[in-house]
Amino acid sequence: MQEYTIIFIGKSGAGKGTQIKSLLEYLSSKNESSVACLEAGQTLRDFISSDTYTSRLAQSNNTKGRLQPAFLAIWAWVDKMVHSFSGQKILCVDGAPRKLNEAYILDEMFDFYNRHNRIIVHINVNDEWAKDRLKDRARNDDTDIESVDSRLEWFNENSKGILSFFEESGKYKIFTIHGEQTIEQVHTDIINALQI
Repeated sequence: MQEYTIIFIGKSGAGKGTQIKSLLEYLSSKNESSVACLEAGQTLRDFISSDTYTSRLAQSNNTKGRLQPAFLAIWAWVDKMVHSFSGQKILCVDGAPRKLNEAYILDEMFDFYNRHNRIIVHINVNDEWAKDRLKDRARNDDTDIESVDSRLEWFNENSKGILSFFEESGKYKIFTIHGEQTIEQVHTDIINALQI
């Protein structure tokens, strides 16, 4: 199998993590073992739950429903790449970028690692669908309605610029997947789009 870098973009609750898990299972069934997954959101959540001065400030941001600063989000995924990535053929990215300035850094990182087949999977859902999924997920950061509303607002404000940047760069194929379907149908649509 050739090399792919697959960036999953979508609102909180769109099912990015679920679809990455399904994709990894699919690749495993095809005996593809050279796979890495960069879960920026989980890395940042793990850090925030630790007990350092910086993590406590980040916890305060979460409590107030504020977006974590770009430097902290970038550190989370860059640190993971630097210490864990070993040139796997398939690289899946979840939780990055959240802002346009993060997209520039992510793009530069892919250039550094000579990642050529770059694909954006945009799982598109409306806000109400996302909120319903977040209620079902019942993760700690999904229980505060104002925090959820803020995260959806951030995504709506920033996603168009991010997707435009990736499209205009000419380095990425972008597939928009209708996310308001069964998990299995979304997975099928992703596999059909990727053709891997």
